[in-house]
Amino acid sequence: MFWKRKISAINLLKIMSCMMIGFTARSIIDFILPESSTCHPCPVCPTCDQQNPLNPKTSMMDEFKPKTRYEVLRWAYFTERHLFENLDDDPRIGLIGNFKFDVQDIISQAMEIINRESTIQYSFKRLANGYRRVDALLGVEYILDLEIKKSEKARREPRRVSLIRPFTRVQSQPVKWGEESQTVNFVVALSRVTSRVKAFMQRYEEVCLKTNEDASLFVVLFTGTTPEEVYEVEEVKNLLVSYQEQYPDAIITFIETKGTFSRAVGLDLGIRQFSEDSLVFLCDVDVGFDNTFLDRCRKNTIYKQQAYFPIVFSLYDPALIYQDSEKIPETPSQDITKHNGFWVHYGFGMACLYNQDYQTVGGFDTSTYGWGGEDVDLYDKFIKSDIKVFRAVDPSLIHHYHNRSCDPDLNADQYRMCVGALADSIGSKSQLAKKMIGLKKD
Repeated sequence: MFWKRKISAINLLKIMSCMMIGFTARSIIDFILPESSTCHPCPVCPTCDQQNPLNPKTSMMDEFKPKTRYEVLRWAYFTERHLFENLDDDPRIGLIGNFKFDVQDIISQAMEIINRESTIQYSFKRLANGYRRVDALLGVEYILDLEIKKSEKARREPRRVSLIRPFTRVQSQPVKWGEESQTVNFVVALSRVTSRVKAFMQRYEEVCLKTNEDASLFVVLFTGTTPEEVYEVEEVKNLLVSYQEQYPDAIITFIETKGTFSRAVGLDLGIRQFSEDSLVFLCDVDVGFDNTFLDRCRKNTIYKQQAYFPIVFSLYDPALIYQDSEKIPETPSQDITKHNGFWVHYGFGMACLYNQDYQTVGGFDTSTYGWGGEDVDLYDKFIKSDIKVFRAVDPSLIHHYHNRSCDPDLNADQYRMCVGALADSIGSKSQLAKKMIGLKKD
């Protein structure tokens, strides 16, 4: 009896202690948070709130309604192996990288939803049809025709699923850009003077020299072996010197190197003349540019973090563009239209990068001679490195048409790329067809 009374007294003491702690805590809370104060409401989940315009259930009812045939949001078709869409002028591409992950993930989520809504557990067997489209205000929509089974011995059942990967609220994220005060150092490799070289210097004069643009020009000259080649190199040197004399505050430099012309060797030699923290622009004489491009070159190239590989717009042969006109204009149009040219999505020759980043990834393969291949190799090296690649079309980079030929002594890959680039650059399909039909009539 004594022990029971003792235990009861102890329990009573514990209860009284807890009550005292509770009263004390409540007094502190009342002091800190008076009755007039209110807590801010918790943020609402955008995909759960029925009143939120981003909620899939309400957004689906407000699905975009096109007013003309040009506003229709097309569906891309895909299977487990391929995406069928006119991407980079290729009607079908293999599912790789992000595309492959997207398809695999949406199929997996579709099966989770099917099994969650069913008392029977199904297994995925095959994707018969897949459709995908992006609504900028809604999200990514999918329609999947699946073949599923209840068990290994059961027959396959077709099941159509409609899914949406909704967009959430727009959020700000940390962003970095290159130093806008950086000098853009042009690096060009040449072997002879041509009208194309003279046209390039005229463009450089208009954009950089006359405007006192913060830029420099560094030219690597291959001296050649024949008397004719030596003479042409002298002409290039005289041309550069004349511009330097006309603009004494400008930085126009050149060096000479012996051997067969190689773009990879020339550009590599030019880049190595600069300090590690120098911003260089690898350029060709056939490419036009303006001050807005130079601004993007600076902003999109970040020291030790990012390189800029712009996609160039290449102009078609003016003779084909104006084949229905009485004469070709002295200055053909450079408007970005499907009649004037195309985006060279497979070209990586133009690049803005820092010298140290170039050295870090390994630089050009200087064993590459002849036409093409060196740019693809450098681009792949950047992709495999820790330096990010910023890849986008640049409306200010215009490749001017010029006659070209493909050396049959090139290796198989180079010759294939050269012929492909030559075929693409002549004219559009309709222009070439019109020319062929005209020749047949004649």
